[in-house]
Amino acid sequence: MTDKRMGTDSGKSRAEKLRARLRYIGGRQLHLVRMSITDLREHGPAHTADRMKTFFRKQTAGGGVSLSGWLRDRAPSKEELAAQRVYRFEKDILLSVIVPVCGASARELRSTLESVLAQTYAGWELLPAGPGDPSVSALCREYAAKDDRVRATALSSGDDKEKSDACPGAASLNAGLAAAKGDYIAFVCAGDALAPSALFEIAKAAAKGPGVIYTDEALTGGRGGKSVRELLLKQSFAVDDLRACDYIG
Repeated sequence: MTDKRMGTDSGKSRAEKLRARLRYIGGRQLHLVRMSITDLREHGPAHTADRMKTFFRKQTAGGGVSLSGWLRDRAPSKEELAAQRVYRFEKDILLSVIVPVCGASARELRSTLESVLAQTYAGWELLPAGPGDPSVSALCREYAAKDDRVRATALSSGDDKEKSDACPGAASLNAGLAAAKGDYIAFVCAGDALAPSALFEIAKAAAKGPGVIYTDEALTGGRGGKSVRELLLKQSFAVDDLRACDYIG
């Protein structure tokens, strides 16, 4: 698999690969600094100092930082998650979460649906969209019966069937978009999982009225997908950088 962001394209020279790698590392470290500043503003010096101590203690003790541990250290506490569940924003914000199901297995889709149902923010609708195999369709009906915020969207007409055969992923997304009623729309792949506070943080950002919101990502693996292999910490919005490289998607 080619990963141009990491500079591992076989067509690149060794020097180009090295420069790409250094740019990536530099951008990641800069983003860590920005996140620490944000942490300081939102939680105060004592909270930020505790996180920094934990970070450097793990680095010196283990010869490096466990990404899974680093992510756990930054995750909201049980008390913070409970507070998010009862928090009310000044304005209701509906988030439409579209999950294309074409080509997805029932197991992959179930893990994604469960992560959305576990969100601390309740103002969402979940739209599994597009043609799926019988087990996936049955799973969508199961979750729609369990929670009325889940609305499965199928491709039924002959015209849509032709489009789905030509480009099933695009047809699934379009079906979800047509059915969405939200103020903001999020696309989530089957097999991905949202952190419990993910939609709360998106709603908090949406309350400020931006046109587009994007988030960091964690690539996971191992048993149950609990081991973090890589953190994709995305830089702050910069239009010139975005024109040169799609760091959002």
